[in-house]
Amino acid sequence: MTTVIKNLQILSMEKANGSIIPPFAGNILIEGDRISYIGSELPSYSQQAEVIDGSGMLAMPGLVNAHTHTIMTLFRGYGDDMELMSWLQDRIWPIEAKLVATDAKAGAALAVAEMVKSGTTAFADMYIFCEQLAEVVETSGIRASIAEGITDSSMGKLAKVVDFARQYQGAANGRITTMLGPHATFTCSKELLTKIAAIGRQYQIPLHIHLAETLTEIDMIIERYQCTPTQLLESCGFFEGNKSLLAHGVYISDADMEILAGKDLTVVHNPISNLKLASGIAPVADLLDRGITVALGTDSACSNNNLDMFEEIKAAALVAKVLELDPTAVPAAQAIEMAITGGVKALGLEQVGQLKAGMKADLILINLNKTHFAPVHDLLSHLVYAAHGDDVDTVIVNGKTLMRGRQLLTMDEEKIIYEAQKSANRLCYEK
Repeated sequence: MTTVIKNLQILSMEKANGSIIPPFAGNILIEGDRISYIGSELPSYSQQAEVIDGSGMLAMPGLVNAHTHTIMTLFRGYGDDMELMSWLQDRIWPIEAKLVATDAKAGAALAVAEMVKSGTTAFADMYIFCEQLAEVVETSGIRASIAEGITDSSMGKLAKVVDFARQYQGAANGRITTMLGPHATFTCSKELLTKIAAIGRQYQIPLHIHLAETLTEIDMIIERYQCTPTQLLESCGFFEGNKSLLAHGVYISDADMEILAGKDLTVVHNPISNLKLASGIAPVADLLDRGITVALGTDSACSNNNLDMFEEIKAAALVAKVLELDPTAVPAAQAIEMAITGGVKALGLEQVGQLKAGMKADLILINLNKTHFAPVHDLLSHLVYAAHGDDVDTVIVNGKTLMRGRQLLTMDEEKIIYEAQKSANRLCYEK
């Protein structure tokens, strides 16, 4: 398959002299699953090529949602504005116990459709029913890293979790990768955390965990182990020869940052979810100053309540400024790097994240013919402070067009919405 995109602005995410190269006018040629040309000339192409007129559009690498729970889209809006433990105990856990495979597939499809429509081309998921999610990823064309969540109460399925991670690594023509998903330091014993870290090293499977998300977690771990959650993970060998994704990181101390600095890991900032749950705000500026990679995630659609990564980019930039009382903290370029470059590192995606010849063709086209993009002074700034998911016109992953003109091409949007509502009704309202 050959695709030609003509007459557009291009944000390649390449750097010169330490700064992102500003958007430039050009054309893109995609052959197979890779970009074969990008530049001002229009290369020759076959008559069978898909030709997209990019006039009034901006091409950029797809966004990476580095922490979410896709199937939980079924619970969107079910018990908002509640205290966390009451919400979990009274709302979420009872209906999670009723989930079956058909529900999981419906929730996964709804989430993937929403992500594609808002410009996400890859995501990292931690939840249950991973086979159903993998099926949706394969048929939809998106890219994903999937981890089955595990706690002390589900320790008996650890062997199955490891089997899934090994079996599905590289599935869907390489679009599916896997991680091991110990849920959190307060739901996994030190013994379990140590065992999973050792398995990760043995099979070279990355680790995905919630870390230091709430003050309750901090107090619990200090009381239980006389150390912080980060220090606990270090004592379990979590960072020794393992690549790890640490979701939230709201309460990471200076001493914790000394542990994390220089390690093969990424802290995933989820600003909107943490704001909604009143958990707090991660010290993103301090993490970045210490050279610790930071990515962005939405968390689940029931603690957010959407999967629009453009909202996360803006929120990440704004809350950092308030936290630091400094309008220069996390400027626009840094915010968008977290959503692309940071996410690419978090998922271990070595061949995406930049638009240049030889890279995998994962990209989105933004419709700039909108009132909120005018006048144009700084397109990079507009992408952070003015853009939102509905501005995404076209999505291409691995060289395949998944959406064009805001119409999904690999998924039946009407059917997806219907099936998701049917599952939600059964789970939440049927006795």
